Amino acid sequence: MHLNVIQKNYTDENIVYFEDYSIEKVIELSEVSKKWNEKFRLADECKEEFLNLPICKKVKDIIDEASVNEYVKSKKATKV
Repeated sequence: MHLNVIQKNYTDENIVYFEDYSIEKVIELSEVSKKWNEKFRLADECKEEFLNLPICKKVKDIIDEASVNEYVKSKKATKV
């Protein structure tokens, strides 16, 4: 009995799961992947909208200016 189950369900041959599509294509076409892709697209869109708010642009400018000032200070310290 046990040997029959093993012979019926297991093999050392290559098992083909998807004959017409590669596994990558199956994942790409799956409904779950499509839903996740849409969620990521919406998240990216929201991120861009947020970063384009005037206050975010001001904060970015302040941070960039502070970073430049720190860079200039470190270069001056290195020269001394």
